[in-house]
Amino acid sequence: FLCPITLYKMRDPVVASDGNSYERSAIEALLQRARPLSPLTRELLAQTLFPNRNLRDRIAAYETEVLDIASSVLSRAASTAADEQQQSAGLKRRRAPPADAHAPTTGAGSSSDGAERGGVKRATRTVARRSS
Repeated sequence: FLCPITLYKMRDPVVASDGNSYERSAIEALLQRARPLSPLTRELLAQTLFPNRNLRDRIAAYETEVLDIASSVLSRAASTAADEQQQSAGLKRRRAPPADAHAPTTGAGSSSDGAERGGVKRATRTVARRSS
């Protein structure tokens, strides 16, 4: 969507006699020369220019699409940030476990061979891997 003369986005694209599209103001300035040559094909250009409405509409549609995508990305980012903030606030509200919560216990429910719940899961996974 860039004019080959100005290298800026075209706002009023026109088709010149060489069949290429240019920004109207840029190609009109070039046509004021004594011997106007196409910047792309180097052929002599006629003074006639035709509006390129299709290209203008495509540029407008592209800009709308880009703005819609940017809006969608921003709303997703804001939603994700809000979710993370809520989760972070929820974690801060939880109480820390008592200092002795991870201390080994003694008595009928204790196990000295690591067969507590986490150890059983690890042992099961190991056995499953070996049998495969």
